[in-house]
Amino acid sequence: MRQISLIYILALFMYAVSVEAAQGKKVINFAPLPIEERSKVLKEFMPFFAYVEEKSGIETNFVFETDYSKIIEKFRSGKIDMVLLGPLPYIKLRQSYPDAKPIIALHEKDGKPHYRCVLAKFGNDTVDTGRQIRVALTQPLSTCGYYMSSRLVREHYGLDLDRQLFDYTMSHENALLRVLEGRFDIAGVKENIARGYASLGIEVIAQSPYLPGFAFVVNTRTLTKEQIRLLQETIASIPEARYKEWSKELSYGFSPVDEKTYDIFDVDFDTIILHGNTR
Repeated sequence: MRQISLIYILALFMYAVSVEAAQGKKVINFAPLPIEERSKVLKEFMPFFAYVEEKSGIETNFVFETDYSKIIEKFRSGKIDMVLLGPLPYIKLRQSYPDAKPIIALHEKDGKPHYRCVLAKFGNDTVDTGRQIRVALTQPLSTCGYYMSSRLVREHYGLDLDRQLFDYTMSHENALLRVLEGRFDIAGVKENIARGYASLGIEVIAQSPYLPGFAFVVNTRTLTKEQIRLLQETIASIPEARYKEWSKELSYGFSPVDEKTYDIFDVDFDTIILHGNTR
């Protein structure tokens, strides 16, 4: 009788394990954008993920990296299950890892899933194009980094960015701070971040067309279809009254991603210069 009971208990245990495996992970690894300090990221995202856990039962573990290339590497190796990415790093990831899938886009202040990159300077400064101008950039794989800033510098000043002085500061805020410090003439950054520094004298001088919004990208190799469906439906159905209570980045709403919006990008990553030339 005891032997039968042990077999029964073992069978129940194996069944529970198989059900949990089919459902997928209870805790997923999420990598936020590498543009802000950890304390600020936690403050912004904790209420959001507390809601997601309450509605879906899926908990979140934060994976912090300051470099897009490291985020992409960890995503491909299965150490990241979901990440928040702009269009350029997503396209770079998708080229080598087709199991990456964007599911939910963040809205901007106008309620639309798009944003713009801009060039910004300190309002009282005059940019002397008779010499090499100094350009503060974010990261090599940032959409507003070399890729879009080089286009804006050419359109606004008629100059080639690779013939100017530029360096990577690793975040949008760092790029703007370098301009405020007088170490650079202009910065290439995300529009809403630049406008957040208007009270300090930062002025937008050129802007890109609208680009696909930042999106939650899931790893379809490490998450189940049911988990992905649950995450997408949970986030897309967050009531306006709830998300308006959250931080600015998450307070304008969410919508499913239309992958066709990425078709506007024709990127040759070999033309993106990976290191600055000011040192």
